[in-house]
Formats: sequence, C-alpha cells, structure tokens
Amino acid sequence: MLTLSFFVKGIPKGQPRPRAFFNKHTGRASVFDGGTAEWWKSQIAVALDGAVRKHFFTEKSAAECYPVFEGDTPLEVTLQFYFPRPKAHFKRDGSLKDNVPNYYIKKPDNDNLEKAVFDALTQTGLWKDDAIIAKNKTSKRYEMPLLHSGCVITIKELEDK
Repeated sequence: MLTLSFFVKGIPKGQPRPRAFFNKHTGRASVFDGGTAEWWKSQIAVALDGAVRKHFFTEKSAAECYPVFEGDTPLEVTLQFYFPRPKAHFKRDGSLKDNVPNYYIKKPDNDNLEKAVFDALTQTGLWKDDAIIAKNKTSKRYEMPLLHSGCVITIKELEDK
C-alpha cells in the first residue's frame, strides 16, 4: 500500500466560497470568487513535486509521475495544520507562557482548509477526483518550537477487502 507524506511551508489558507450578490448596474445576480488561496495552493503543488521526486527517486517532474493514486483504491488523508502563534503567547525571553493553548480555534474552518488542499492536489493530477478520499482527519494547532507554520499532508491507500 502506497503512503506519501510531506510538509507544506507557509501560513495555511482556506478555500474561499463563492459569494452571490445583486449587481445594481446590470440588474442581475453575479458571483464573486475571492481566490485568496491561490498562493497557498501553489505552495502545496511545489511541496508535492518535491515529495513525489524523493519518493520515486526520479529527476522527472511530479507531473510526469502522476497520477500516483489511481483506480478504485480508497484513500485516507490526514492534514495537520500549524498556524503562527501570536506575540501574547510568549514571555519576554522568547519562551512560551505556561497557559497558552495548543489548538487553533479561529478561522479558517476545517472544511475550507481541506477544500483548498484537496483542490490543489486534484489540480496537480495526484488523483483524478478527490471523491476517492474515503477517510480524512484534520487538526489545527499552533506552531511548535521545531515545526513552523504549514501543513503536514499524509496520504495512504486503504485496504478495501
């Protein structure tokens, strides 16, 4: 069973939802898509490219190795997001205060974070459709001393027998 795990460096962004509004100039309803997750999605694609090259020990680009996950094999995807800590979490000497939280409970929502990652991995061709994800786990935490802001993405095939 194939497993692929890699780290995407950067501040995670959720996939914005399209917003409908009434355009008073045209008299019609219109849709606006914020598109603020494009930089984050490009970071995912770059990290994936490096992970695929390392996994297959190849000089080919990741696009030439795709799709890595194909067929009817269900996948399990684990996403561990790490967000920057605010200055209020630190003492004057730079160490963490004792009573600071570990889990990040602000926006973006888990489902928007997942959507951005799944869309980016679909766009790269890692799989044809993210519908093959049968099981997923997502967590949001503050960054840790040796792990900076970003996301650890682990994808593994599930036994379906």
